[in-house]
Amino acid sequence: MKPDRASLLVVCAVRYTGSVTKPRTFADFMTKLSTTTTVTYVGLYWVVFGALAFVSALGGVFTPALFFFYLFAGGIALSSARAEALRRALVPLAPALGIVLTVVLVWSIFTTPTIFTGRDQGSIATAAMMLAESHALSMHTPISDAFFGYYGEGRALNFPGFFYTADGALTPQFPIPYIAYLAVFYSIFGVYG
Repeated sequence: MKPDRASLLVVCAVRYTGSVTKPRTFADFMTKLSTTTTVTYVGLYWVVFGALAFVSALGGVFTPALFFFYLFAGGIALSSARAEALRRALVPLAPALGIVLTVVLVWSIFTTPTIFTGRDQGSIATAAMMLAESHALSMHTPISDAFFGYYGEGRALNFPGFFYTADGALTPQFPIPYIAYLAVFYSIFGVYG
């Protein structure tokens, strides 16, 4: 006996949602999705967050209010619609997360800061601070303008990791998405971000 099309659709709906009844609201539908889908949505949330930082840095509209709104609205949406599924996803991982957190805390107790951090890391951090404070990737300072008058367009020899544009602005040479990602947390939390 071959099953008809309607019964196959019911079987598919039961497998997908775990229920024969049709979800009434969007929140009902979201809570019936699998744990894997929850993790996918959380990952997608952070990918969109990084893309938003990158695009706003390129567009010159890099403001902390934009990221506060995204983090707040996205956090509310994820937590309200996915609270039960997120809880189901994190409960089995709780022992592993506890072990990882313990190892990280123990490791950080015995770690001491060093002065040998490198120029690249300093240039990337400077570019992130510059982006957070001036809302643009390029900047002018009296010192950079003075050196630009001497060296001209091209590599900024007195500012490692930066180039001079044709109008004398300093522009970072490192990956802009990473700089924008760091700048978001600097703009929200300051030096501690």
